[in-house]
Formats: sequence, structure tokens, C-alpha cells
Amino acid sequence: MQIKRCPFCGGQARVIPEARLGHLGYTVYCEGCVAESGTYATKEKAMHSWNCRFMERPSSSDGTAWRMLSVNEVAGPAWLNCNVKTVYKLTKRADFPAIRVGEKVIRIPAGLLEEWILKQSQERLD
Repeated sequence: MQIKRCPFCGGQARVIPEARLGHLGYTVYCEGCVAESGTYATKEKAMHSWNCRFMERPSSSDGTAWRMLSVNEVAGPAWLNCNVKTVYKLTKRADFPAIRVGEKVIRIPAGLLEEWILKQSQERLD
């Protein structure tokens, strides 16, 4: 069985053995965004669980629609050109397209960010 790429960032996933509570189990994790599956008794069950939650992502003509950006990338000159703290504040807004991967990692889908920017640019400034 082959492991599919990460459904969040498209990164390479791999199976790692883990010892929890005195039992050996297996977890699949992404090397790109550190998303991970649960821990399973066998490699095959871990891989099956990972592959079943994988959804084929729609393709875009330029390949960026489903590219997942980090907070630092969004704050950089190619996107919002602002302070990283400003982006963290934006991620708390209900209308801002951010997802949490695990406990600490935040990702922003590039295509949805473009739509959000367009919507913001059409609203009147007070």
C-alpha cells in the first residue's frame, strides 16, 4: 500500500513507529506541515486511515489554488506585506480563511486568501 500525500499541504507523508503506554504503534505524519494520523496497531491500519481521509484537491490552472501558506508567507511582500502579528490577529476573524493543523501550526489556502483579499478590496474603507 502506498501512502498518499498530505491532504493539507500536499507534502510527503511517512509512517513512523511510536511507543505509547508501553505498546508499539504506528503513526503517519506529514514532513511538510506535521499533520498526523492517530496511532494504530499496524502500519497497514495507519496507512489506511491516512489514505481514507485524503481528498483529491481540485486543480487550478496555475497550481496555486490549494497551495497552503504559512503565516510568515502571508505576512511577506508577496501577499499582505504586514507584520506577522497582524496575520495572527486576522486568523482569529471568522471571515479569514485559516486552518489549524495540529495544536500550533496555522495554514492559509492561497486560493481562498486571494478571494478574501479581493472581497476586502471591494469594501468601503471608513
